Amino acid sequence: AMKKTGLKRGGIMFAAEGKWMLELMGTQNLAVPVKKGAKVLIERDYLKHLLQRANEKLKKNYALLKKFEKNCRRLLE
Repeated sequence: AMKKTGLKRGGIMFAAEGKWMLELMGTQNLAVPVKKGAKVLIERDYLKHLLQRANEKLKKNYALLKKFEKNCRRLLE
């Protein structure tokens, strides 16, 4: 189901008695330093741009999760 969905990797981990955690890794991520200590490293306009990009990626991640769920349900039928 992961390959059909386009996910890079993932796994199921035991978290606690009766609790399991599913971790999925895709290609939609964003990591940018914006502050170091008290010093802001980027301009306000660039921060707005980053927030727009982050929101776009979040929407893609939600769509990817729906697709993954659909593929998993097919496999479990």
